[in-house]
Parts: sequence; C-alpha cells; structure tokens
Amino acid sequence: MKVEEEVECLYATLDLRGLFTGGVAGSLTYWDYQKQNGGSVVLGKHSDSILCITPAKDGRSFLTGSNDGSIKVWGMDGKEIKMIKGHTGPVRSVCTSFDGQLIISSSDDKTIRVWAGATHKNTKTIKTKTKIGIVAPTPNSAYVVAGGENSVHIYKLESGTEKIAIPLKESPRALCVDTAARYIVTYEGDKVSILSTAKHPDTDFKSPRGEKKEKPGTPLDKKDDTIVETTIPEQKKDDEKSKTPRLDEIIAETVDSPKKPTNKQVEAVKLSDKEGAPRTSMEDVKDWLEN
Repeated sequence: MKVEEEVECLYATLDLRGLFTGGVAGSLTYWDYQKQNGGSVVLGKHSDSILCITPAKDGRSFLTGSNDGSIKVWGMDGKEIKMIKGHTGPVRSVCTSFDGQLIISSSDDKTIRVWAGATHKNTKTIKTKTKIGIVAPTPNSAYVVAGGENSVHIYKLESGTEKIAIPLKESPRALCVDTAARYIVTYEGDKVSILSTAKHPDTDFKSPRGEKKEKPGTPLDKKDDTIVETTIPEQKKDDEKSKTPRLDEIIAETVDSPKKPTNKQVEAVKLSDKEGAPRTSMEDVKDWLEN
C-alpha cells in the first residue's frame, strides 16, 4: 500500500477486510485489503493530526481523537456521526467503557472527560495532576486506568477521585487491563511491566459500577506490586528468531534461577499456568525485577 500522508495511528476492522488510518494532516483514510495495492479513500478529516483511533464496544462505530482537541464518532461505513468538543488541548486517547454506555477521553489539558455514549454530552470532568497520554476502562466500567507522566493512575468514574497512583520510571506508551481485573500491563518504550491489583481489595474492580462499599484508596507500592518487569531487546534478524514459549515458562525460568524467587513470581507462575496464557519470546526478556 502506498501511503501519501504520514500515519499517526490505525485501526483494523474486525472482519479483517480493511484498515482505518489517521494521518498527521488530519485525514481519516480507509484501506481495502481486497483491492489491488490496498485501494484507499479519504473518508473525512480533522483540522489537525489524528492522534488516536479506537473501536466502540457496539462494533458499529469507532472514535478518533485529534491534535485540534476534538473527538469524532464515525460509522463503520466511514460517515461522520458526531463531533465532540470540550478538551482545550490535544486528545491523546479515547475509549469506550466495557458496557458501551460511556466514552472516556484524555488530553494534554490535564483532564479526563467522560461522555454519555448515547447523547455524547460531557457528564464528568476529572482534573489530573499530569498530562494523560492513554486511558483504558476496567471491566466493570466503574474505573479508568490512566497513563500519565512517569505514572499510572486509577480513577473512579462516578466521583472522579483518584484511587491508586503507581510511579513508573518512564511514561507509558500503552496500557491495558485484563478481563478479570487482576493485572495492569504497561508498555514503557523498551519495557513491559505487569502490575497486580490483588493487594487492593478496598478498590472494587469487578462488581458492576463499583456497587461494593469502598474504603479510601491505598497508594500502590511499585516495588511490592510489580510481578515482573521485562526489557525488550533490539529487533533481531529473521534467522535469529526463537520459539515463543508461554509467559509462565519465562517466569518459571526466573523462579528456577539461583536467585531466590519472590512470592509474587511464584504466584504468577500458578496464575498463568492455564490454557490460553499470554505468549512472548524468551529472548524478549533481558532483566527481571530484582525484588
């Protein structure tokens, strides 16, 4: 496929027939895999760079966030449904809650905004201490996990209060929460960290809308709650590629090393020793947390 405008972000359709890309000049482009050379068509534009694209949970629409501070909702046919305004800085990330009832966005204006999924009205504005580069919802749609400057934060959507703050050495470029709300995974440039929420029963990530009565949030101690921290090496040549064992095999190798394993590492082996556990390359792991 020949790309005439530098791509800032992209989203592949669930049927794998095409690809939406957001360009630095603000163009939303659709690429058709079934056409020769990936035939493309510009569907619409923002007035500035498109910084993020994400599908809505209903599978019938997707969202874009732009450097111009706006969010747009698009149908899967590429037609613009709605422009949402409110942020006063670039929109770095946008997502929908698991139940599809909310749209959550973050911006350089140091706010996380919550919008009603049906009406697109701003229902909550959460003021943050840092610029938030990426947001992800928890499975119960009651919280949002936010990647800030050298930190990760968890906010309750209903009240806007910060429940947990996690210090990091670098600002996360990507993060996600597993469907059981046991782990938060962050990507920090050349490093992937897996954080556990198990020691924070006072923050309820599972019951619908946080129905459980909660105590004040407890700061997460990175030294104590990080299961594993891995460094990603430089890309290797094709002839140097190795097999891709399960994550539990890698953790097990660490546990079997001369260094005494931590209880957290041992527990991680037990939890991940299941069918369908994440897989990664043994060569991708250079350094483990020394605690």
